[in-house]
Amino acid sequence: MQKLKGEDTLAHKQAVAGGDPLMLFCLADGHGGPVAAEWVATQLLDLIVANLKNGSEDSLRQALRLSFVEAHESIKKVTLTAGCTCSVVAVNVLAHFVVSANVGDSLALLTVSHGDDVALTGDHRIASNDAERASVERRGAVVARAANKEGTGAKGPLRGWPGGLMMSRALGDGDCPWISPEPEIQVVQLPADGGVIVMASDGVWDALDAEDVSCIARSALNRQSVAKQLVAEAVKKRGLRDDTSAIVAYVGPRGHSPGIGHSAQPKAKSPFAKLRARRKTPEDLSAQFALFHLPEVKLAEGEPGRDDGSSDSLDVSHHSTKASTEAA
Repeated sequence: MQKLKGEDTLAHKQAVAGGDPLMLFCLADGHGGPVAAEWVATQLLDLIVANLKNGSEDSLRQALRLSFVEAHESIKKVTLTAGCTCSVVAVNVLAHFVVSANVGDSLALLTVSHGDDVALTGDHRIASNDAERASVERRGAVVARAANKEGTGAKGPLRGWPGGLMMSRALGDGDCPWISPEPEIQVVQLPADGGVIVMASDGVWDALDAEDVSCIARSALNRQSVAKQLVAEAVKKRGLRDDTSAIVAYVGPRGHSPGIGHSAQPKAKSPFAKLRARRKTPEDLSAQFALFHLPEVKLAEGEPGRDDGSSDSLDVSHHSTKASTEAA
């Protein structure tokens, strides 16, 4: 039997670098077990902050690249078979720009009120990206579909061998010597009136296109539940085939005070608590939900945030639906 368990992880962190308040968001989608994704959730953002010299574009670029590579090597020391896709988005709240980095197919989108939405990440699936396919072949991978023991009946998406991974870039995956941890990095200046950042695992993007996601994010009446709405729409359209997770951050207009504070679970009892407590079945939407409200506070460098106010400059929610299925 093959089990599909919760291997998506979500994280966020506040920091001050060179006097600039930053918000960092991370989404990882594990494979081969949860070890790599859990490592990313607990350590990657701290590693990025430690590698920052200041809050500039160049410093963020360098810190993101270095941290992805260091994370890759650290994960391989813990596990040789687990890995994960990963996206990180860093927002410089005062300078009003975003630096994003990703490996794999956990993607991010910036949706804006005026003009075209901006893809913050690249898709590194071997089957859909000719440049990425060529890169893994140069690194020694054999690209082919999975076959049976007799070497016949090849089917499914293109994969890199050895290892059989569908991605050209990931973290971990020590059994795929050709895999690259080098993130694709982008810098985007936010519009004056702000925008909405949506990060999601492939469970969302395989069900909803960018236009659908943008429409849901911009038209939501309740910002606190928009991540949950995205996940629900994806599951409704495609079924619960995979772990399905989303993070949504609303960045306010330029000039607002930085919205930085400590993340906290809502005080009210989660409506998903009973689902989590039950034994999971394929029909369960065993879910973890948290609302991050980022209050307006002033922080000295290195000082933890305090949940002692409110601001409209940055509101964040995330939602994760974990699939549990069994197949012969």
